[in-house]
Amino acid sequence: MAKPGRKKGHLLKTVEQHVADGTYRADRHGVLADLSKPFFPKPPHRTPSQRKRWPVPVAWERTWKSRGIWTPNDDLAVERGCWFDERHAEHFRDFCRKCLSLWEGKQWAGKPFELMEWQWLDVFSRLFGWFKWNAEWEVVERRFDRAFIFVPKKQGKSPMAAAVGGYILTADGEQGGKVLSAASAREQAAIVHGHAMNMVQASPALSERCRINRSTHCISFEPPDLFKHVDPEQVKRQPANNVYKSISSEAGPQEGQNANCIVADELHVWQGRKLWDTLEYAFESRISPLLFMITTAGDDEQSVCYEQYEYAKDVASGHQKDIGFLPYIREASKDDDLDDPEIWRKANPSLGITISADRFREQYQKAKKSSSAALSSFKRYRFNMWGTVANPMLNADAWDACYEPYTAESMVGNIAYGGLDLSKTEDMTAFALMFPEADQVRQLVWFWLPEETYEKAKTRVDYPEWVAEGWLNLCPGAVIDYEMVLKHIVWCADRYRLVSLRFDPYKSQVITPALDRAGVVCIEFPQTIVHFAEPTAEYQRMVSNGTLRHNGNGCLTWQSRHVKTKADANKNERPVKPVRGDIRTIDGIVAGIMALDGKLREPEPQASFYESETVEFV
Repeated sequence: MAKPGRKKGHLLKTVEQHVADGTYRADRHGVLADLSKPFFPKPPHRTPSQRKRWPVPVAWERTWKSRGIWTPNDDLAVERGCWFDERHAEHFRDFCRKCLSLWEGKQWAGKPFELMEWQWLDVFSRLFGWFKWNAEWEVVERRFDRAFIFVPKKQGKSPMAAAVGGYILTADGEQGGKVLSAASAREQAAIVHGHAMNMVQASPALSERCRINRSTHCISFEPPDLFKHVDPEQVKRQPANNVYKSISSEAGPQEGQNANCIVADELHVWQGRKLWDTLEYAFESRISPLLFMITTAGDDEQSVCYEQYEYAKDVASGHQKDIGFLPYIREASKDDDLDDPEIWRKANPSLGITISADRFREQYQKAKKSSSAALSSFKRYRFNMWGTVANPMLNADAWDACYEPYTAESMVGNIAYGGLDLSKTEDMTAFALMFPEADQVRQLVWFWLPEETYEKAKTRVDYPEWVAEGWLNLCPGAVIDYEMVLKHIVWCADRYRLVSLRFDPYKSQVITPALDRAGVVCIEFPQTIVHFAEPTAEYQRMVSNGTLRHNGNGCLTWQSRHVKTKADANKNERPVKPVRGDIRTIDGIVAGIMALDGKLREPEPQASFYESETVEFV
């Protein structure tokens, strides 16, 4: 910046005065420096001596311990030289209340975004207040680069996520920053991003400094320029060029992203790992990057979300040493008394604020009096409990209660009814046998899967465990080896008294002629709701009352967790996948229902005269 001087005993105008008066000339006064102040200046960091003497203020440590969120990894972080700086934590809270405005709800619209107690003390004070020294790059950076926030619906998750995105975009000091709202589906990704856009528009402080392009779903930010009437080329400045946009797996490949913050919203509905695996490597060149995951419990225990949930629990307990991962989990456990209002608050930190306690009670009582499916949904959405799909066919607890430690060997010689659900590539092939015994039925189920399909999904599904335990058989190549299936069915027909085998007519011509020649009675079972209605209802009833037993087949139990039903106008039901094309297969349940149909429709064969134990030969 050019310096003022003296002329005829008088001080010359400063460059700033020349700019203000409109008399500035670059050739006479020199190139301007950027004199604009940061939009939301951060406080200075604590000195090394301060950090060493007092890494975590006693009051904060006591608060976190009293709230049950101080973890063994916090002790480890202090040992490794991390520290807590309250001023930087307050910087985020001040940003929320001074720069962000809520925009929806009669009681909230137009008001500053004041963090709730749990949001501030349990999450954001820790996320934005803990720091560490990066010795490699010789800079101070945030301790946490990943956060997993696991709370039920209606707890204020979307405004929280939008606030994080808005803060990193405008107030974190990153040049060329990129913030991404990521989700499996385009519509879901747009929810948090939509909250952020509306917050910006509702904020006088941000609306002047941000440009919103709703057609591209992009928010761009630059620090304010105090020299708007000056040629920009005459100003030496470092424009932020920060952007905030939404992405999804539906938009195609997302390779090459170089983000400093990713908000992963509703992680429980993400399908597959492609987008996740790409975004995990999007932070390589950033200081203080942040992956902010926020979600409710899902229904797929083979998902990315469940993987992160299990990891978060291990970090919280100290079983996993990771000082850069912030876990926050609010849920009810299976052993909790769900009728206790204290358990409601345990799972719902915003109860009485964003969700009415009276309404919660009414919905809970209604769910209990309704179907098992309604109660299961309430447990997932309101108590944050994993287990089943939104509209499950089977109750997980009831299924677990049906376990009995019998083996295939113990059933040799018993009457059996069979069901066969064939597949070709992606799905499993399943063969089920139902053994009626007095007032209950025992089932055995075997599965087959192509090796290529196994290799593609073995990190997402417990295939290796099921293969090791003998529940799942692998077929060489990319398709099911029907000869393997045929040989096993014939082998079972020799060991058990197989009355009949019901089969799906689809692809059946490749195997049923050989079964006929082997003496197996094969009966077509069309895959219609009408044919499935009675055995499906019976299957559900028997699981509910504990009369349909299983021997702990891991693959079958996995399928029982996510099988749903589809109904027609007459309320007839049949089993279906959670989502068409989903990796979560249901073949074993389908085969079992087909086998049960045989038990319902065909009388059990009477023991022959010569098989009777009461016959004596003389």
